[in-house]
Amino acid sequence: MENICEICFKFPGSHSFTYLCKTNDVSSNEYIFYTCVNDSILYNDTIGILNHYKNYLEYMNPDKWIWIFNCNGFSMKHYFDIYTIRGLANLIKTYGRVKHIYIINITKLLYLVLQMVKLILDKEMFDKIQIISSNDELIKLLDISDDNMMKVYNLMN
Repeated sequence: MENICEICFKFPGSHSFTYLCKTNDVSSNEYIFYTCVNDSILYNDTIGILNHYKNYLEYMNPDKWIWIFNCNGFSMKHYFDIYTIRGLANLIKTYGRVKHIYIINITKLLYLVLQMVKLILDKEMFDKIQIISSNDELIKLLDISDDNMMKVYNLMN
């Protein structure tokens, strides 16, 4: 973690963007990353969060990547962090090799916000976002080994 985020190296769990596993696609260097904002101790550290994501992506250097975004615990304090949201959107554009963004455990309010964000994002980016409602649905979408299935399955809970 020292190579990725100095803050998380000193204070583990400060930010939430971690490598989960690789897909089974041997022809590409395709990684799956995971975020749960509720697990982040420094949820309002915009500069640290953006550096953490950027450094992780640069360090891993995936050909393509999948992002599982867990909304468990997403609350009002997260909605008002416009700078972080805008920074992450720009980061995704910069590292545009993102193949899919799977959103799990979404709240009704966040779903409505996402519909408004749809107006801002370009169609290509918005088409990469999928709302996932069950463990089974997520597992079916991911091309991963049986060993990694339990890891991913447990994310929904």
